This record gives sequence, C-alpha cells and structure tokens, in this order.
Amino acid sequence: MNFYALEDKGSSSRSSSSSRLAAIESSINLYNKYCVFINNFIRGRRMNVERDFQEYARAADAVHYSLNKNLQWFSEVYEVLLIMFLQFAGEGFFILIRKRQTTTTYKL
Repeated sequence: MNFYALEDKGSSSRSSSSSRLAAIESSINLYNKYCVFINNFIRGRRMNVERDFQEYARAADAVHYSLNKNLQWFSEVYEVLLIMFLQFAGEGFFILIRKRQTTTTYKL
C-alpha cells in the first residue's frame, strides 16, 4: 500500500513523513545490527569487534540525526526502542554469565 495515497497534504507533509519513516527504518536497522552483535558475542563467534562497534556507532549516529530532526514525534518510539535494546543486552549478558559459570571449573 502506498503511504502517500492515503492523504495528499502537499510536499511539506510528504517530506516530513518520509523523514519520519527514514528515522524508523534507521532505528530498526540499528536494532538488527545490535541483535546480531550481541548474539555473536554471546555465542563466542569470531568477529571483528572494532568493525562491528564502528558499524553500530555509525547506525546510532544516523538514528540520532534523524531523532534531532523529528524529536517531538519520535521521542516515544525512541524510548521504546531504547528499552528493548537494554532488555536484550541485559538478557544477553546474563546468558553469557550463566554460560561461563556452568562451563568453568576451578581447582582448589
């Protein structure tokens, strides 16, 4: 379905709508990259940590720029995504800690 076919209020509303959609898309891409990074970290896969952090930072900068342009409209969505990031990170690190505790043996 074409988003712009629903209403025709002129080019200014179209450009603000498209920038809002771009901000949402950037946030979703950031969340996906974050999930992949955390999953790789938890599973102990070999990865280029510096490159992955740079990609994550680049995506975060893009979202931050979009948020500054649409802050009033987007603040609630951003809060929800931030809470999702923190919950996922917390769960991931607890899984990692539990995994290490069960596989580590200590000699006295």
